[in-house]
Amino acid sequence: MWRNLFQNRRAAIKEGGDNLPMGLCFAAQSGNVLFLNRMMESLSYRLIGESLQNATYFWDRIADGNLQNGIVCEKRPELTKENQYLIRFANGECRTFTRSILELDGEEIVEITSADTTDLYGLLCEQERKNKSLFQIRKRLQEYQKQIVKAARDEELLQAKMRFHDELGRILMQTRRALLDDGSEDAVLEALNSWKKTITIFDLEERRTKAKDPLTYLIQTANAVGVKLVFLGDFPKEQEIREFAVKIAAEALTNAVRHADARKLQIESKKENGWQILSFQNDGNKPKGPIEPAGGLAGLIRQIEAAGGVVTIEWTPRFCLTVKLICTC
Repeated sequence: MWRNLFQNRRAAIKEGGDNLPMGLCFAAQSGNVLFLNRMMESLSYRLIGESLQNATYFWDRIADGNLQNGIVCEKRPELTKENQYLIRFANGECRTFTRSILELDGEEIVEITSADTTDLYGLLCEQERKNKSLFQIRKRLQEYQKQIVKAARDEELLQAKMRFHDELGRILMQTRRALLDDGSEDAVLEALNSWKKTITIFDLEERRTKAKDPLTYLIQTANAVGVKLVFLGDFPKEQEIREFAVKIAAEALTNAVRHADARKLQIESKKENGWQILSFQNDGNKPKGPIEPAGGLAGLIRQIEAAGGVVTIEWTPRFCLTVKLICTC
């Protein structure tokens, strides 16, 4: 009776193991198989072309990749851990084989399992394809960004050349009038002062493009042309916004000296609702009417608006240039 009971329980365990969707094998350390379900036996024939008689031999064949034609063994960090291998069959099915050591009554038992990971592998491949696509998109965006930066620099250089020619023509006319038409000492000194200011301002633009921290040169140049810079709030520290801010400040300084004969330029900086807001005011001559952006200021406004920024120019009661830049910080 006890023998029949034991046999019945063993048969029930065997039947339960055979009905599992996963492959299952228990073996002694020597490799002798203690238990093997139907799924693992079937997988053994598919993998090595023979019955699973020795677990050590079976696992070594998997680890070495010595499998039937069309079957690939992979070690994927995303899907496998230590003592795990991913097996890909020719029909697209994927299974993960795992080897573990269990202790039972003081003895070590080898357990080998196999789980269907076809869907998981498919998701991984899909994610890899998406990542590759995103990487390509990112490369294209980076290249596009480089082109935008180059175009902006080219435009800035063109505007600088145009300003140089315009200013040079204006000063030459002023000098001609001072020397020929007027001839007074004051007129000559005024023309000379215009030459000094113009040379200093254009030197600012040249040094600003080469300097590691253009703000330092902006301050030095302002001092050189007799303009005091007054900073209210913290000047932007983020590189991209800081470069933009210095570029705008340089243009504001140029116009303050050239058109308003200013002696002080106030630069106010603050952050508000995701915007970096910069305001520029000078103490020079008040504009006679609304200001139509031209030359360097017009080019700068196009760059700011292309970057998602907003520019406002007020001429009364005093001149005020306000720039809002998108702040991601």
